[in-house]
Amino acid sequence: MRFTLKEDEWVLDFLNTAEWYFIYELPGLASGEGFSDEVKKVLFPPPIVDKEGKPVSTEETEDWEEFVLPDIEDGFARDRAVVSLDIDAAEKTENPEEWFEEDDEVPEVMPDGPMWRVVVDMDHTEQWYSTLNQTRIMMNKAHGLADDDARFFMSLFGPDNSPVSQEKALLLAQYEFYCVIQNVLVENLMN
Repeated sequence: MRFTLKEDEWVLDFLNTAEWYFIYELPGLASGEGFSDEVKKVLFPPPIVDKEGKPVSTEETEDWEEFVLPDIEDGFARDRAVVSLDIDAAEKTENPEEWFEEDDEVPEVMPDGPMWRVVVDMDHTEQWYSTLNQTRIMMNKAHGLADDDARFFMSLFGPDNSPVSQEKALLLAQYEFYCVIQNVLVENLMN
């Protein structure tokens, strides 16, 4: 993957098949596809809880559920819709050399296979960040990825030498991929 910052847009390109799949799957995951109702609730925590963390029903919490929660849900849905449109406009190529500009340094060896490119209007950055964040929060709730010792183990030894299952390794890779994109957005665009 390559991140390119331009005047009025940013570009994720040289996405291999796995990276493209992670991007393609992003809006669906952020909407809760494949997650239990319990996991989806993590995006909408109650505003008041008791000592055990259970929701407390008050006039304020009822107002929150009636007036605030629908706005949050609508905002998330709008963010995902913007990201979906950007993804739908993605380009695929078997010849990624065409994406290099005149001043770019072209590597001597190009990756094999198809590559994808997503061009994102600068005004869509917050929607991308929100959608990535929604996804990561639910992935962590469902699979406990943020503090998983396997993340550290995999960073040292890689998936081939670890006792981590292939399914867990794929989830960790996807989670880390989303972390990287969020980091890039924060460091380069959201200051």
